[in-house]
Amino acid sequence: MFNDTQTSQILTPLMISREFYLNTIANDPSALPEVRKDMKKFKLFCDAIICGHDHAGAPYILSAQSPSKITDHTPSGFAVTGSGGDKAKDQLIFTGHVKASNGARTLYECFDAKARAEIDLFVGKKWDACFVTNRGVHAVSDQVKWLIERIWSANRSPFKTEAESENLPGDWREQLEGGVSECLQILPRKEVVVRTSSGMIIKGEWQDPSSD
Repeated sequence: MFNDTQTSQILTPLMISREFYLNTIANDPSALPEVRKDMKKFKLFCDAIICGHDHAGAPYILSAQSPSKITDHTPSGFAVTGSGGDKAKDQLIFTGHVKASNGARTLYECFDAKARAEIDLFVGKKWDACFVTNRGVHAVSDQVKWLIERIWSANRSPFKTEAESENLPGDWREQLEGGVSECLQILPRKEVVVRTSSGMIIKGEWQDPSSD
């Protein structure tokens, strides 16, 4: 990740490949002095949210902020990042989200926070979601995501107000909770894919902490 980001930010704009750069300075250590200086000074600034379960099966949420700040968000039950993070955090606090909420309400309120953060020009409308359990990563189905968007369009706070609308099914809560339960019953994905803010894709394999 470090090498790819360093290359994309320093070498690619100069139309220099990493292979060419390394070969050049290997043959002549004094070559490309300005580029070598920029490569040496380069630091990777990247914020991340890390969540999962420890060896005892207890869930946790941590955030890592450049250059070296680690915060434990487990007590509050949520963490945010990105340019729209502050707006999303304000919305979660406003709705009164608590970590004791069930999966359906948590999923909806996270989507609500993300949607409200779209006021930030750098927050796009596309979204995805998954549940992380002690068994692995469970993808949220397209049907559940469609229902989340439909509920949000009809009533922005259905868990706090009477969610009545001709565009909203009367059993919306049962449908949502049932859809979430089905997602959690599906065997978890073993491959974990992370897309960074720069568009870089990092792939890994889920490791069961209880197997160590």
